[in-house]
Amino acid sequence: MSLSKISFSLSSLNNEYQNNGLQPTTLVDLVLQRIENCTTPNIWIFQAPASDLQARAQTLMSLSDDVRNSLPLFGIPFALKDNIDVQGYPTTAGCPDFEFVAKESATLVKKLEEAGGIFIGKTNLDQFACGLVGTRSPYGVCPNSFKEEYIAGGSSSGSALAVS
Repeated sequence: MSLSKISFSLSSLNNEYQNNGLQPTTLVDLVLQRIENCTTPNIWIFQAPASDLQARAQTLMSLSDDVRNSLPLFGIPFALKDNIDVQGYPTTAGCPDFEFVAKESATLVKKLEEAGGIFIGKTNLDQFACGLVGTRSPYGVCPNSFKEEYIAGGSSSGSALAVS
């Protein structure tokens, strides 16, 4: 298995987990490596610490095969627009003065984690998700991933960059 060639599509990751021995800890390492090597600016407002990602991956690896196979998102990484709460992590909605640490995760996050997902971090957005083009963020403009002189566009511009 060549880790550098792994596709991050759901079907590819599920296939790697089921047929090629991929482990969540290995995928977390790969995700962290890709983030570190990424030269596109302003994607992330907050990234979960590597220790949190590895702890989550270890928890998933400790599950029995029956439980693993019942989780539709087993070991699948996900990022969230930074207007969605994750317990214990900051939420800014693209406004530093609004920042608070969430006491509880949004229902969406709970469901993603219950399904086996691994939270990676919070992505940039137009303040309060009110912009249309991804240029109204104090965390920086999100450039287009193909041509940096263009914008990514949309209030979910950081999410689009994280996926690309």
